[in-house]
Amino acid sequence: MWWILLYIVIGILLFLLFGPFSFRIDSKTNSIKIKLFLIGEGGIVLQEYYPWLEVKIIGLKWRWDLIEIISKTEKNKNEVKKDSKRKSFPLNTVQIKNLIQSFKIKECVFKLDTNDPSLNGMLFPFFYWLEQWTGKTIQINFTQDNQLTLEIENQGYKILWAMIKKS
Repeated sequence: MWWILLYIVIGILLFLLFGPFSFRIDSKTNSIKIKLFLIGEGGIVLQEYYPWLEVKIIGLKWRWDLIEIISKTEKNKNEVKKDSKRKSFPLNTVQIKNLIQSFKIKECVFKLDTNDPSLNGMLFPFFYWLEQWTGKTIQINFTQDNQLTLEIENQGYKILWAMIKKS
């Protein structure tokens, strides 16, 4: 009987280790989301300049008022703060570099209009070269269309390997 529980726990750990997850920032939908493959997603969504915390897990959807959550946590904070010693950052620069390199850019769309036609004209060749060099959608335009969509993806084992790897 306990073998079944052991298999379930091992299966969940393997899924978390090898299952992909993604982080998405989208200015068109005003959202920041984290998505776990086949399980669900959660994030902050701005609707009419009001922040909501949305969570979707296997078809079920919950939504909470983010300002209400923050105000409740601030009321519960202890007013007396302890003097704490400054702690060193747990990662060194090599580990941070390896961690950043372990992420894969799945989607990148950056469109910019500075509302200054002469500046847009000067920046246009640079943005064209940048789009050709990266292979991502990076544009300067004259239509007042500003957009940022960035989705990065990673897996648990890649993060662990980036933390362990020395070079």
